[in-house]
Parts: sequence; C-alpha cells; structure tokens
Amino acid sequence: MGAAGSDYTLPHPREKKEDIICRAGELSLKLWPAEPAAGVQLPSTFMVPIDSEPTTIRTGRPFALAAGSRVTLVPGVWHEFSPASSECVIGEVSTANDDTHDNFFLNPEVGRFPGIEEDEPAMVQLVSRRLPEAQRAPVFLPAPQGHRLRETD
Repeated sequence: MGAAGSDYTLPHPREKKEDIICRAGELSLKLWPAEPAAGVQLPSTFMVPIDSEPTTIRTGRPFALAAGSRVTLVPGVWHEFSPASSECVIGEVSTANDDTHDNFFLNPEVGRFPGIEEDEPAMVQLVSRRLPEAQRAPVFLPAPQGHRLRETD
C-alpha cells in the first residue's frame, strides 16, 4: 500500500511482459515507449493494452487507473507510478524472468527492493522471507466489484 504523492522511479524491463494492477484506490501512471533521455524525440502518443483493450496514451503524461484495472507493459516500455488516492493497493504480474537482471532504472542508485522500516508486525511475509508451511495463515483479498470469475471446463 502506498500514499498519494509517493513517487516510484522509472524502471523498464528488457525481457519480461508485465501487468501493473490497481487492486484498490486509484493509481497514477506515466509511460514512455522508450528511454526518456534528454534530446531524444519520442512519439507524442502510443498504444498500450488497458484492461486488454488497446488504448492510446500520451507519452510521459499522467493517467489514472481505477480499482480493478490493469495496464499491460511489453519489454522496453518505461513506466513510473504512484498512488493517486490516500490508500492504494498495487500489484504486478509478469512473465517468467530473471528479476535481478531484467529491471533497469533511469536512476542507477535506486535498488530493486527498497529498505523497509517495519512499524507493525508483517501480515504477509515477502517471498524471500516465507515462513514454513505450518506457520502460514491464508490471506484473502476481496475481488473488485463488477468483476466475475468465468468458469471453464
């Protein structure tokens, strides 16, 4: 969960495809079709799938995702995101990749996993700090309203 105005840096994947998902609240994003370097002319608009629908967005201009929405990013798309509401739950789903070597940041001093200052006991452990199976408690998040599971045989 993040707070409105908390900016995240400009990462981009070289090989993985990923979805950035707003699970709750509202998420603000900026996207670039290539590295936003000084002196480089980028197109003013480009297409990305938002909720699986091809959508034209303006390069480097903020747009909002509502709870339950997702944007799909292909390799090479630079992105910046931050919560646009007082509380925002953000998720990411990606294709299999080497997470340590496939994320590049405009600012090389930004680490992949920032330090965490614990102010409460953890509700869910990070994957790298998983508890043994017997000590895990199930965690259930409610589905966004209006979304239904389609059963398949």
